[in-house]
Amino acid sequence: MTGPLKEAILERIRSIEEQKAMLGPLYNDYNLLFALSNGNPIDPRLMNRWLKKWLGRHPELAMITFHGLRHSGTTYKLMISGGDIKAVQGETGDKTAQMVTDRYAHVTESPRKALINKIDSEFYTDKSKLEPGLINVNVVSLLKQNPAMLKEAILAAMS
Repeated sequence: MTGPLKEAILERIRSIEEQKAMLGPLYNDYNLLFALSNGNPIDPRLMNRWLKKWLGRHPELAMITFHGLRHSGTTYKLMISGGDIKAVQGETGDKTAQMVTDRYAHVTESPRKALINKIDSEFYTDKSKLEPGLINVNVVSLLKQNPAMLKEAILAAMS
């Protein structure tokens, strides 16, 4: 949890405690972080209506639902973490890493493609990064499989 998020949550808890003290037994405590002033749950449609109204006052931001915020947050966490599924799963509270993988596989496609491109450019084009022994093992293996090629190599070396 980030520092600013933690502070915002603590501030919200202080506000809830003030509401409880003010309303006394009239406060319905469901142990919710987001609730109506009397403690009752907020209908999700009302939350989305409030968010839509707030976003209407901020045209620089894209229209999104509260659930969409969760998806956006998870997507950004995957991108920032370099696709660390387990870390993101722990942060989002998803029951299994498979849930994150199934829903957000598209996010990890970009780093996967970048890895493929890096391997392609560095491994196959820059031979200086290969271990010298590895090339020899590959050549020996190839020549064992193709004796005619071995004969040609020997003849070429002798001429």
